[in-house]
Amino acid sequence: MPKIIEEQVGTIMRRRKVKTFGDKVKEVLQGIASVAFVLALIGLFIGGQ
Repeated sequence: MPKIIEEQVGTIMRRRKVKTFGDKVKEVLQGIASVAFVLALIGLFIGGQ
């Protein structure tokens, strides 16, 4: 999970999400998995005809 950093600037609370290295790796893996899934569906669709 991204870390949430809260900073108080005057009377305003600012929240920032800071991504860790693990989050970036997870996003890349999810991206690859979704692309592979779409390609597999297309392959099944074309191969099934």
